[in-house]
Amino acid sequence: MKIVIDGLKKEIAGRLLVDIPSFEFRANKRTVIVGPNGCGKTTLFGLISGRLEPDAGRIVTEKGRLSLLEQDFPQGLASGTLFDVCADACAHLARREEELHALEERFSSLNEAARLRYADLREAFERDGGYDWRREVRLVLEGIGFTREEIMRPAATFSGGQKRRALLARALVSEPEILLLDEPTNHLDLQAIDWIERWLVARRGTTLIISHDRHLIDAVADEIVEFRNAGLERYPAPFSAFREERARRNEARIRQWKQQQEFIEKTEDFIRRNIAGQKTKQAQSRRRMLEKIILLEPPARDNSWRLGISKAVAEGKTVAEAVGLSIGYDDTTLLDNVSL
Repeated sequence: MKIVIDGLKKEIAGRLLVDIPSFEFRANKRTVIVGPNGCGKTTLFGLISGRLEPDAGRIVTEKGRLSLLEQDFPQGLASGTLFDVCADACAHLARREEELHALEERFSSLNEAARLRYADLREAFERDGGYDWRREVRLVLEGIGFTREEIMRPAATFSGGQKRRALLARALVSEPEILLLDEPTNHLDLQAIDWIERWLVARRGTTLIISHDRHLIDAVADEIVEFRNAGLERYPAPFSAFREERARRNEARIRQWKQQQEFIEKTEDFIRRNIAGQKTKQAQSRRRMLEKIILLEPPARDNSWRLGISKAVAEGKTVAEAVGLSIGYDDTTLLDNVSL
């Protein structure tokens, strides 16, 4: 299912975060969106998911299920078990299952139309993996690092990072046509990251991922889209190809900007020297031309940096020392009176 953006604008606190004249996220592709923190990537997800209203423009998608990796548990679920939190995302399958059971119980008394409806419902239910949804919930929760015992524990007893993992599982098990994941590998260990990479590659549907994780990008991305100057620009994957192409485009932008600046300076100089002389008409014509020119944006500075660590001149025998160290949060103690 493709996502078509047309004239989309969104301003928050006086800052234009999203300004996309036209863009299309291709159907059944895994697209990774990259860009610095705070540039508007999460705002774009809010617009696509319908959580935010645009100031202008629109987003067009075909009718179907969309799932967004949420930041907090939906109201009413925090008191349930971890399994309940994820099972709620499969409520559409649970409802169809109940309807099928109700039809089966009185199948002998159904008329032809009701039997045809039962056959259609069952075919769609099987196609969507309906008979395996409970097993799928457990497999996903175990895949991202929860034990079988933890799956049946109350969700409220888990830490913030564990809850974030549970919300990731909830987004995955819903099997939507469009899946939006914002930094999905946060709070995951290496084994869980490897599992989710394989899961995403095998998944059907359109997947948009916000990530700074180069390994994840190389493992799953069909294409990379950079969030740049409130807009979107498409690049090839893997990450190395993205960096090379991005450098090439930036060099071209710098050349074009410099050429335009030189042209403007020469034209303004001609106008100053001739506005009151024999070439007044030419100077006036060039002034009108400058007023109509579309100014190129100054090239963005490259904020990447390298860290070099040289060998210390004098090496100490003690690198770090702790005495009576205690660490924790809320009512949980992680370290108590540790000396090292």
